[in-house]
Amino acid sequence: MARSRGGDLPESTHAPGYHLQSHTETHDEAAFRRLARHLRERCTRATGWLGGVFPGDDAALTALAAEPDGTGWRWRTWHLYPSASGGTVVHTTSRWRP
Repeated sequence: MARSRGGDLPESTHAPGYHLQSHTETHDEAAFRRLARHLRERCTRATGWLGGVFPGDDAALTALAAEPDGTGWRWRTWHLYPSASGGTVVHTTSRWRP
């Protein structure tokens, strides 16, 4: 379960028309940096991808990939938090339909 200032991010939740799944992973330094490079590349070149980086470490980033899903949308996010030994990744998958 992911943590935030407001509490825990649920592993799964539903509301009318909306579904969210999340999971948190810890990676060693090499795997974490490899994932950060891959996500930055996707944000640079792939349609439907958007990324934001944060000062202090080029692996501190958030990436979002979105696509239409019938009358709604489906999207995935990755939130990367570097640490001295690698880093933590919070990954979410969401779907919204009106």
